Amino acid sequence: MKAKRQILSLLLALVMVWQGFSFANAAGSNQDGINLENEAVEIASSTEEKREEAPNVELTENGSKEETNRVAEEANEANDEDGFDDLAMLEELSKNFSEEDLNALIAASATEVAGAPKAIDGVLSNYKLTVDNADVQDGTTITSYQSLQFKADIHIDSSKNVKKDDYILIKLPDVLKSESSKFSIPGKDDTGKSITLAEGIYDAGSKEIKITFTKEVENYTATSGNVYFAASIDKSVLKESTKNAPLQITVNNKTEINHTVNYEVTNRDNPVSFWKASDRKMFLVTDKKGITHYLIQYKITIDERNVIRVAGAGNLKNVKLVDQLISPELSYFDPTKSDLTESDIKTYSPTMQKGNWYSVNWVNNKWENATTDDENSPDRGSSWKLRKPDNPNEDAEPNPWNPTYAEDGKSFTYTIGDLNPRDGYTFVYYAEINDTPKTTAYNNQAKLVGDSNIKHDLKVRDSFVNIEGGILNGLNTYTIQIKKTDDSVPGQPLKDAEFTLKKKGSSYTKTAKTDDNGIINFDGLLYADYELEETKAPDGYDILNAGPISITTDDLTNPDNVNKTFVVKVTNKKKEDPQKETVAFSVEKQWIVDAANPATIPATIEVYLKKNGVKDPDQKLVLSATNNWKASFSNLPKEDAQGRAINYGIEEVTVEGFTVGIAGDAANGFTVTNSQKPTVPPTPPTPATPSEIPPTPPTPATPSEIPPTPTTPSTPSEIPPTPTTPSTPSEIPPVTPGGGGNNPRTPGGGGNTPNNPGGGGNTPNPPTPPSEHPGEVLAAVRTPEGNVLGAERPAVLGVGRGYTKTEDSRNIWMNLALFAMAGLGFCTSLFAGRKKRSSR
Repeated sequence: MKAKRQILSLLLALVMVWQGFSFANAAGSNQDGINLENEAVEIASSTEEKREEAPNVELTENGSKEETNRVAEEANEANDEDGFDDLAMLEELSKNFSEEDLNALIAASATEVAGAPKAIDGVLSNYKLTVDNADVQDGTTITSYQSLQFKADIHIDSSKNVKKDDYILIKLPDVLKSESSKFSIPGKDDTGKSITLAEGIYDAGSKEIKITFTKEVENYTATSGNVYFAASIDKSVLKESTKNAPLQITVNNKTEINHTVNYEVTNRDNPVSFWKASDRKMFLVTDKKGITHYLIQYKITIDERNVIRVAGAGNLKNVKLVDQLISPELSYFDPTKSDLTESDIKTYSPTMQKGNWYSVNWVNNKWENATTDDENSPDRGSSWKLRKPDNPNEDAEPNPWNPTYAEDGKSFTYTIGDLNPRDGYTFVYYAEINDTPKTTAYNNQAKLVGDSNIKHDLKVRDSFVNIEGGILNGLNTYTIQIKKTDDSVPGQPLKDAEFTLKKKGSSYTKTAKTDDNGIINFDGLLYADYELEETKAPDGYDILNAGPISITTDDLTNPDNVNKTFVVKVTNKKKEDPQKETVAFSVEKQWIVDAANPATIPATIEVYLKKNGVKDPDQKLVLSATNNWKASFSNLPKEDAQGRAINYGIEEVTVEGFTVGIAGDAANGFTVTNSQKPTVPPTPPTPATPSEIPPTPPTPATPSEIPPTPTTPSTPSEIPPTPTTPSTPSEIPPVTPGGGGNNPRTPGGGGNTPNNPGGGGNTPNPPTPPSEHPGEVLAAVRTPEGNVLGAERPAVLGVGRGYTKTEDSRNIWMNLALFAMAGLGFCTSLFAGRKKRSSR
């Protein structure tokens, strides 16, 4: 019964539609001549508007059984409440239609409903919300100067039946706002050409982002990619900081992101100083050739009042701005080198503003200067504007500026000059991403130099950028493959050939070497024109291609390419061995023999070559009388394989009976001189050793008795008086021979001591009269030969007299006796003492 009611409900709806058409046709031909076609159009328009208000209603050509059942059940429930018997009425109405008419009406109705735009569910997944590249979680603090990044994966296949104007609706919480009002989601067609697959529009009133698909999406059976957009705190709604606030984002009215976060609202921006920032949005610009450039916008601000400097320093002089790209994928974008329109060249050229910074407030939909810039004053403005120096109420105008790029294109320098009080600057420029854009950071840094008083730190900026809106079907990336082979051996791969790939119109380059298979793959290349150049050939090979090889976008998109890989085949030719310099020199033999006793000269002599002092056993000359004892080494390399000079020499085999002498060098030749050694006389025979050794004479016997020790003579009782010293004569008398052993203190005679002047010495001789010839040393009584001893005494020591005996031995025995008595007394005393102690 229930099934019948469902069928009759559908028939009732179709009858009402049929009756409406019948009424319109009848009214169109009535007698009053009233045309109701306009009314029908208005009704149809109203129906379309209702469909837009309820886009989730969807019917296929065969009808949706589930949707039909749901509608019929709701209608039955409502009719049951009213007591209306719709089943009977539907059964009655169905009798007015044939089966063919009913099928036609159902098909027409389904086609009309299916053409309406609809929300596409189930195409987004892996939702993520980040701030400063960190995931937003419960308890995350979001400040008013930060950007939130929404990201989701998107996948569309044929089951979704996505058509033109179908959409995805993303709703933000009231306290957030989208940073972009409109964006496009690019993709690519089958040829690789960039196309727009969807467009996004932000409605600030409803806080909704509606992503609408274009006609291009209907050409894909499957497509994947990402959806991005940036959002931030809407300070017009959220006036102050809030803790534990809900953050909910819905997709097609379904909550996909739900966190409890802290909102931190800053109502006044920090004062401008030396600062560098980048836009989180990636800028895309396509030139006339269809090449898309992916750009990052950088902005540098300077306020002279807040530049950190040495305490007490005045105005800063000769200031320069230095900027450097750290990430290898980046290069500075020069729009004049790309085939852009005049409008794009102006938009993406570097610009500079110079003026004075003023704090401002948003009043009556415009920025007005605050009454003060004092940070400590409550009247300071909420934000900052760079104004004209001569008109503080107008913004400083941007003007082009030309930085000086380094040779490698990775840095630039711009001379600002002197920074005067209140001078302010804003520098804007773009860097191009030359590889497939990534989600990790791109690094760039800047600094102020010139004046030694500047103390500002290096400003480093890690930029996280995404393509605004996202990417469908991925970006077109290509591979350029190099195959390096030997010219003389087809197919023979060559390793370690070095190539550099350069993107035209950019300073971006990539360098690599061929592997063991002679292959280089430059992957992840964007749709652009390139130049390929071999910068170094493998060892032993020459570079055949002089200059770069041009690779165009047509080469990259050639339909014959496999997996979008363009192959470049490059060969190298082996180097020809150059005509190396050689060395040659002669070796001549000379003999010197003893004519009286000539030695035998050998028939041949061998001379070996030496290289850097080392004998080469494989290279030798044989000298003989046949070649007049002369030969030559020739065709010897001047350098070794490493290009180092070789020092040559020779070495002769030893000739018995001759010495060898080598003179000369490799430049002038060598002379080998062999000289006969002198004849050595025979050695006399050694006398025979006697057979017997003569006997040793006997040792004399030791005397049996030792002669007695003589007694020591007694010491005289009185010591004789000391004789008086004679007066010194006016002239020193000469020594008179005959008184040996005496001196002026002992004039009495030889061998006597001063205490014994009476010994049998000689008395002084009388003084000798002065010589009649002054200057003569010897007196007349002295011999002309100058002998000290006169003629009467030939020498102090006579024949048989070995020494002069001077000691007095008369008292020796008495002294020995006294010494013996003293020792005996000491021993007696010692013995008596011991005996006395033992008796106690």
